[in-house]
Amino acid sequence: MKVISHFLKVVDGSVRFKSVSRLGKREPNKTRPIKVVLHNVRDKEKVMRSLSKLKGNESFNGVRITDDYTIEERKLVNSWIDKAKQKNEDELKDSNIV
Repeated sequence: MKVISHFLKVVDGSVRFKSVSRLGKREPNKTRPIKVVLHNVRDKEKVMRSLSKLKGNESFNGVRITDDYTIEERKLVNSWIDKAKQKNEDELKDSNIV
């Protein structure tokens, strides 16, 4: 909990967490992700916008912060990625023709 509190103070001191839990099964010599639930979407957006404050802070070396999407949201994001990849491939093919 101290680590999460410290993290939230660094990125945005006004944000407080609702709950914190470890994910996955405990195994020796393996780190597990931490799920942090915030009180509202506005707090999440504050945190995500402030992540650049972590760069260069040795306390957070090796820490990755990602959005937690629903299955439907992940499918949508993946479809956008596939469309972007296809568009890039098409543009490369077109540029080689000229």
